Amino acid sequence: LLRKSELFNAVNKKTSQTLSLRNTNVLVNHKHYRYIKTLWIELDKTTPEKNEKEKIQSEQSIFEGVLAYAVSLVAYSLQDYLGYELIGRYKSFSGTHLFYPSLHFNVDANGIINIALGQQRLRLIVIGNKPQEPDVVSKILAQQNSYLVHDFDFLS
Repeated sequence: LLRKSELFNAVNKKTSQTLSLRNTNVLVNHKHYRYIKTLWIELDKTTPEKNEKEKIQSEQSIFEGVLAYAVSLVAYSLQDYLGYELIGRYKSFSGTHLFYPSLHFNVDANGIINIALGQQRLRLIVIGNKPQEPDVVSKILAQQNSYLVHDFDFLS
């Protein structure tokens, strides 16, 4: 309730606290006050809560990082493990191999990875967390030759 009050919104959240606490007998010896300095230092370290726009930008930035990581994993696997020679840019490239069909790779505007390997089409949908019912979702997506990529726990 305090954070939603007019007073809380009126206070400039970017100002820095210049108050420093000195160790006095009360702060050092009193059973109720001896932790005030530690609490003050921890409170001073906290940053103000982000507004909605900043939260959305932060989450989009995190998702872009996860997507970039997934794209890197796919490109690395195609090149180093399967031996494809990749030609193109980061989000759109082609690959050739002596024995396997050629491939085309791109990331669309929605962040879905599309891979065309010969006549086969594959879609990888990158998400941050495992869905609550992964089996149901996986079955539906597998019918459309689409798969979820999430968590990246297998790398640890």
